[in-house]
Amino acid sequence: MDKQLWTHLRYWQSSSEHVSHRALLLSLLREPSPCPDVAELRRRARERGFPWPAPSAADPLWRQACLEARQLREAGVHALTPADANYPSCFWRSSDPPLTLSVRGSLEVFHRPALSVVGSREPSVDSLQWLERELAVFCRNTGAVIASGGARGIDQKAHSVALRSSSPTLVFLPSGILRPYPADLEKWWPAVRDGGGALVSEYPPFMPMRKPHFHQRNRLIAAAGCAVLIIEARQRSGTLITAARAAEIGRPLLVLPGHPLDSRFSGSLQLLFDGATLLRDGEDLTILWQSEEERSLSKTLAIEDDNGSFPEM
Repeated sequence: MDKQLWTHLRYWQSSSEHVSHRALLLSLLREPSPCPDVAELRRRARERGFPWPAPSAADPLWRQACLEARQLREAGVHALTPADANYPSCFWRSSDPPLTLSVRGSLEVFHRPALSVVGSREPSVDSLQWLERELAVFCRNTGAVIASGGARGIDQKAHSVALRSSSPTLVFLPSGILRPYPADLEKWWPAVRDGGGALVSEYPPFMPMRKPHFHQRNRLIAAAGCAVLIIEARQRSGTLITAARAAEIGRPLLVLPGHPLDSRFSGSLQLLFDGATLLRDGEDLTILWQSEEERSLSKTLAIEDDNGSFPEM
């Protein structure tokens, strides 16, 4: 990974011009091949008439970007850009791939199929018991990576079941990688690391949680999984936003049903009415997962036969 390129991109993200030029910047990083360094990025920018900024040591935004790069290096955190070979290809399915990414833990975990799990912060006892029993069955059957957001409730239960079932887990943070939110996630870090998983953030290393970050990071949770498991989605909830982002990029939605009079499942029942797949138990989850893996493999082989290249996740 090129820390200088990461620093320049972090600096560029601080510019007010970043939003309007984001799509072009992403194309410069990836076309015609991944950009190896800042010099090549500047060359591509000049060819496209793109006003690449020239930072100076006196610029406070540049100093901040350099400080963040140093903080990550000293903490042993991976600093990735879309030009890196280790950048998770699944994020390219999103309409808004992160320009810079911090990963604390394994990079290999991104090369394994993952199931994203989302749901309520205040779940029912029944839903927690279902995860304890049925998600554990799924993990033992498949060894799949479990991805979620680290929040109390369904998220932390999913991470916990994965760790106790010897499945790696990915924790997507709404805060900086060196200031995880919720704060108790710091206690989880050794188990996440030892289990082959990782903490993931697109924010400055010590940035605190902010409410808009939840919706932003949810697009990454949606993209990280080959499918998204929905547990207890209320109407107008963050879980439904994640489901919508998953549907936009073609991720299958797998939904645990609930009683129509239980408001904790009102959004879940709406998803089922709209065509999401109903789940009963861990065996259902395993069968659906294996079917999805076979479908993905068939698509990969078809594309490979056609042009010799592999599709992105």
